[in-house]
Amino acid sequence: MYDVALIHPPRVPRFSPQGNQFPIMPVGLMSIAGELRRAGFSVKIFNLAMQAAVDPGFNLRSAVKRIDAKVYGIDFHWFVHAHGYVAVADVVKSVRPDSKVVVGGMSASWFARDVISEKSVDVVVLGEGEQAMRETVDAFESGKSLSDVRGIAYKEGKAGSPRFTAPRTPVPFEAFSNYDFTSLQLIDDYQAYITMGAKPANFWLPIARACPFNCAYCGGSREGYAAAMGRTATVFREVEAVVQDVEKLTEQGVRVVNFTHDPEIGGKRYWEPLFKSLSSRVPDVGVYIEAFRSPSREFMQAVKGLAGSSLAISPESASEEVRRFVGREMSDQQIFSSLSSAKELSIPVLVYFLVGLPRETWDTFALFEPMVKKIMSEKLGLVVPPIPYTVDPNSPMALRPEDYGVKLLANSYQDYRRMAASNEEKDWIAHETKWLSRDEIYGMLTKAREIVMRYYGNPRLVTFG
Repeated sequence: MYDVALIHPPRVPRFSPQGNQFPIMPVGLMSIAGELRRAGFSVKIFNLAMQAAVDPGFNLRSAVKRIDAKVYGIDFHWFVHAHGYVAVADVVKSVRPDSKVVVGGMSASWFARDVISEKSVDVVVLGEGEQAMRETVDAFESGKSLSDVRGIAYKEGKAGSPRFTAPRTPVPFEAFSNYDFTSLQLIDDYQAYITMGAKPANFWLPIARACPFNCAYCGGSREGYAAAMGRTATVFREVEAVVQDVEKLTEQGVRVVNFTHDPEIGGKRYWEPLFKSLSSRVPDVGVYIEAFRSPSREFMQAVKGLAGSSLAISPESASEEVRRFVGREMSDQQIFSSLSSAKELSIPVLVYFLVGLPRETWDTFALFEPMVKKIMSEKLGLVVPPIPYTVDPNSPMALRPEDYGVKLLANSYQDYRRMAASNEEKDWIAHETKWLSRDEIYGMLTKAREIVMRYYGNPRLVTFG
């Protein structure tokens, strides 16, 4: 029996070949597990989403019954797990009625009053959860009152009345730098996880928390992260801590490290020593970086110093006007300059677009095909076929829809629960704009994918890292 089992839930509690189970785990599960282990608790991470994604015979009840623990921590970080986390919690309480269920993550924090009202949930961790989770487990073990644990919601008394404790100040960068994100043995079947869906073996590593940018559609934006998680300024981990983590991951078989943040936003004083250290100490390990803005040639030359590295650039719209309006400050000239430099440096690039952003019209969408054609025909990058975009519930677009000309079609926790359970693509479009109806957004999405696939020599999605 473990003191704590940390569970990444499937999107739906069954094998679903038509729908993504979203098996990539939030990186906070690793640091939470590390803090629990440091405090002397036995802990293991179980990825039930991965199991449900690959095993046609997956049975949620059987999977949970094999996990024996006193406390079950279930992540509800991304809204896509709004249905799945409840299913896991209900099964846990059914097969282990005396256990405790703790739920945490960005979406859990945002919908905390709804989450704590679920019959199978005992505690909700609010915001960044390493310290609150450790103190919660300690309170369960010692019989102390949960009222002394800052940054949680819990049920009190026989009536199960929800109580919210005082908020917790986010940890400073020193503590963040010292969290353990690399003890892969804490993940059940970690070899399957790091090779899941991609070769060579890869793993996500946090280098920062929060974001200086405020893209309208993103729950991780400056405004969205502050609203849900309580951190108002971006904090970077120390360079040496990141390099040591990469070294530890390589010793465990990881060949590509996926950074959660774009190092370039930390400035040259951050990324230059980072890449110099990586190139001298782990030159054979690649990095995958999702650029938050158009990367400079100087930055990409540093990336090139690591074997097998790749980039992702997300213009989101082919229209400069739309990009500016939603906070994506990239001009066409900057985008194509970055793509050309990447080509010259032989750095593979994935290019991502969203469909249905505010101020997108059929006229602005007319710019999409020429942009895709130029990128693909000149081999500047690989355009990824767009998927339905869903408004993050704590994104600026959701917080201030009137400022963006948006009508929200998902306004509540229950709306997101129903959407997460659906395998119908159109159900995942949770907004309309002054310029496009939901039907038009879905039609534009279909058209965008047709355009992208037209320029594939082989209609197969290729990924790097």
